[in-house]
Amino acid sequence: GDSVSTSLLTRLGAACGALYVVIAVIANDALSPGSPDSTASTQAIGAWWRAHEVTTANWAIGFLELIALLCFPIFVVVLAWILQRADQGRTWLPWAVLAMGLLSAVVKLASGAPMFALLWRADDGISDGLAAAMVDMNGASFILTWALDAAMLGAAGGVIVSTRCLPRWLGWWALVTAPLLLATIPFA
Repeated sequence: GDSVSTSLLTRLGAACGALYVVIAVIANDALSPGSPDSTASTQAIGAWWRAHEVTTANWAIGFLELIALLCFPIFVVVLAWILQRADQGRTWLPWAVLAMGLLSAVVKLASGAPMFALLWRADDGISDGLAAAMVDMNGASFILTWALDAAMLGAAGGVIVSTRCLPRWLGWWALVTAPLLLATIPFA
């Protein structure tokens, strides 16, 4: 009945959260082609992208990242639903989890656009400045998600600690992680 469907939904949400992390780490860290990041010189970034031959593996990595990014909103929706049920409408925190999590997913998805364009057009003689700007757009979007994720974690942690709808250590971990994410933004 209802408990079976609830259990399946929560397992789906948890699985999507885990898949998001695992697939993103594999795609970004293990399979990444080692392109220079935004700390490299403009000339180094432009030269690397013009010389880089786009392969099927590059497109496969992009596809893996897309799959990971599509798992994250499912996790966020299920988490917000669990928190809303536990909170019983007493606070706005579950809605903040939903809003910040979905905004983070949108920003993460949009951050792929400059990298897609860079992969698509790099061998057409792209300038150093434009290549560096596209890499910077991707990096800045990633950093912006830290603020959104911090707000999501803080709100989730508040509900988890007060309602015990999930293990309390998860709530405390979220409440500790949220300000740490915010504190690292200026250093990025």
